[in-house]
Amino acid sequence: GWRAHAESVGGPVVIGADFTAPGADSATGHAGTYRRSLPVELPRLYENALDWEHLPWVHPASFRRIECLGTTATSWRARTESPEGSVSVIELTLDRASRRWITRVLDGAGTGNEIWTHAFPIEPRRVDIVVDFFLPAVA
Repeated sequence: GWRAHAESVGGPVVIGADFTAPGADSATGHAGTYRRSLPVELPRLYENALDWEHLPWVHPASFRRIECLGTTATSWRARTESPEGSVSVIELTLDRASRRWITRVLDGAGTGNEIWTHAFPIEPRRVDIVVDFFLPAVA
């Protein structure tokens, strides 16, 4: 089963009532966690999450091409192509109040996969992130 991660890279972090784990609408199981400390401010991480255009440049092993299908102030949806030619439609939704963004594969290769990124400001220019990966095959 899935459980909330209550520690950061640098030590314990209290996860408040604003934390919501995947609910009944999510048919995925927890596949793994990645933790990292970043030397940035939280608003910069939000800006980066909403910048769909950067994916092929920053993550070339995963994305060869991206085409935006729509954006709002807190989300975007795009058609992506992997270096191997697999096509997916993904959506990112930013929830500033909960300090998280969730990326879901809506269609194509990896349909049903979810990536939940939680950000924990530790110092003015240090944010710890906890990234949890959820896959339908693990449910």
